Amino acid sequence: MNEATADPGIPTADAASAWQMWEAYQRTHDTRHVRGKAVGVDPRTGEVFFGETSTEIVNTLIGRGRRPLLVFWRVGSRYYGRLRGGRQCSRGV
Repeated sequence: MNEATADPGIPTADAASAWQMWEAYQRTHDTRHVRGKAVGVDPRTGEVFFGETSTEIVNTLIGRGRRPLLVFWRVGSRYYGRLRGGRQCSRGV
């Protein structure tokens, strides 16, 4: 399956939207150098953030005064999760 599946912690529309944005990003950017890193996609703005872990991405954004809803993948993996308010959920796609 090439799009995010339903997860009680991630609204289906948000997960599907984030997946489409991530696929579009990969078509226009070379992501080979970030393979294995965490990527967070904001399904509302389309912003893409990279880090070693989802927690690192969130902590960086909190340090900048931001708390967006993010859907996460490991670059090169088909698993996603959401981290908001310190709670993380993960599911396969």
